[in-house]
Amino acid sequence: MKQAFGMGILLILIVAIPAPTIASAGQAPGSQATVSSAQRGQGGRQTVLSAKDAFLYTCSQIAPLDHEEARVLFVDATGAVLKVASVTQNFRDGIYYIPWEVAFGNFTPAGTQKIYMVHNHPNGANWLSDADIELGSFWAHKVARLGITLDLMAVTAHHGYASMRESGQIKPEQKGLAGALDNLDFIVQPGLAMVGEEIARVVRR
Repeated sequence: MKQAFGMGILLILIVAIPAPTIASAGQAPGSQATVSSAQRGQGGRQTVLSAKDAFLYTCSQIAPLDHEEARVLFVDATGAVLKVASVTQNFRDGIYYIPWEVAFGNFTPAGTQKIYMVHNHPNGANWLSDADIELGSFWAHKVARLGITLDLMAVTAHHGYASMRESGQIKPEQKGLAGALDNLDFIVQPGLAMVGEEIARVVRR
């Protein structure tokens, strides 16, 4: 993903300033999973209680695509999906994303306990890129202060998924100046980038 996920309340913002993105290459092999029906909760509703459930919930929607898209799941303690945000920009090599619901406070649906930021890797890489991990780590620390657990995931059509949390790839939180620069990298620049892209689209018409 382009780091906004920058490659991750949920709006999308792109610019001439090179903003971080959720990317589509990486380092550590991901998990394998068979695509089947996901777990069902009360009333036959699909529930998401794990990274594998999030993969099963989103795989058919975004894994087969030839460009990157994302689905952001807001889930309560029972696994009920309270909200799904769709991120679509038709870029092959990444997407810009900012979870606005948690960027400046807690504006998530009432009862949100977990957020799964799930994007596809069209190239089939079932591991997370450095950019994915940096972005996911930034938001994981940010939402932890709100009592919410966040996982960033990549899904593929034939090679399962990768979960930042399952693979233990969350980086330590940056403090001081480094933390301020992270805010610039993951909120300000991606936001400007998305606004810039929208302006460019209008000009091109």
